[in-house]
Amino acid sequence: MDSREQRNHRHAVKLAASEHHGRLVNDFEKASDYHKEAREMAAEATGRDPQFTDKEKINLEIYAERQNDAAERERYLELARSEGHSQEREASASMSR
Repeated sequence: MDSREQRNHRHAVKLAASEHHGRLVNDFEKASDYHKEAREMAAEATGRDPQFTDKEKINLEIYAERQNDAAERERYLELARSEGHSQEREASASMSR
């Protein structure tokens, strides 16, 4: 037989474990939803060329210059210097029309 203190402690531990389990299940469900949405967005974006703003291109060049691996550096520089239109230029062109 448990003493009153032991019984109260056991119930408190069970309650805390149950609440923690509920929070973990909730967090897992949220993470699963985020994962599903990210996969859908990635599937939609497959095959598209990235569109960077001028500021993003500058930051990408800075990041590329910090890479030790020459192949990685060139890959990032190529992305930054791509001839695609930036979002800022497209927005300003559409506003001037």
